[in-house]
Amino acid sequence: GVKNAFGTHDYTNVLQSIIQDVINGQRQQELSPHHIHLALTLIRDSDVGDAAPIVTLANLTTLLTAQLSGQPATNPQLDLIITIAKTLAKRQSLLAKNRHTICLPASDGTLHPATKLTYNDAPWL
Repeated sequence: GVKNAFGTHDYTNVLQSIIQDVINGQRQQELSPHHIHLALTLIRDSDVGDAAPIVTLANLTTLLTAQLSGQPATNPQLDLIITIAKTLAKRQSLLAKNRHTICLPASDGTLHPATKLTYNDAPWL
């Protein structure tokens, strides 16, 4: 099929071109539902998700955060962010060496840099 005609590197390049298009405003200045679906599909492919540069995945989260401007993320947007977080969690040693901003959802669905979020591990207090 089509997937077999292209390699992991080709799909990683698609992710990077989505980001560049948005940053440069070449096609549109936000991640469209199509972009989100395509990125989610590519990242869920373990070869592509594992091969994608950390900066590419981090940039997807920061672009989406900027686009939402404090508004809660939709379910597909949250699905993309959580998928990216799970993918990056597999590469914690590399993530620790690179200081890229990763944005994650707060309990209200808004996205924030992970370093600014806290987890209430004692809600009974």
